[in-house]
Amino acid sequence: MSPSGRVEAEVVRRVAAGDREAFALVVRAYQGELLALAWRLLGDRHAAEDAVQDSLLAAFRTAREVTPAKGWRPWLLTITLNRCRDRLRARLRRPRGLDPEILALRAAGDPGPRDAAEEGERRDEVRRALGELPSRLREAVVLHVHHGLSFTQSASVLGVPVSTLKSRVAAALARLERRLRGVGHGL
Repeated sequence: MSPSGRVEAEVVRRVAAGDREAFALVVRAYQGELLALAWRLLGDRHAAEDAVQDSLLAAFRTAREVTPAKGWRPWLLTITLNRCRDRLRARLRRPRGLDPEILALRAAGDPGPRDAAEEGERRDEVRRALGELPSRLREAVVLHVHHGLSFTQSASVLGVPVSTLKSRVAAALARLERRLRGVGHGL
């Protein structure tokens, strides 16, 4: 076992035994990524913070389920995704949108006021387009494109076959391209 594998195994063992300090290491390592995922899925910073807090509490309570082979990242992403799904179902409506960083082009250099306004409009349009996607497509594209998970990792987090994940990403990108055609996104 590699040194990092031994460290991971030791942290898993300590957290499973109820060691709060060891879990604090896990939280520091993954909290930012979990918050970004929740924010993109929920479209609301406060709801995202609540979802991540709930996720981390659930993770601490069920830490015995983590194995060094499984790793913290996919396990925590799965818990957070499920907490976000719960919140979206509770809303009984779609979120207003998601952060457009996933697909929006960034303006080159330091934009002037007009360029910044146009970039803001493009980002808002991408946000609306992402918000219009069915949740299964939005989740796939957020995990794979924004969070950079491989198809295999994204499929594991969503609990679907890799072929299904690939289809969902392709469908999401095709819908976004059709929706954003002519808006200046260069998709």
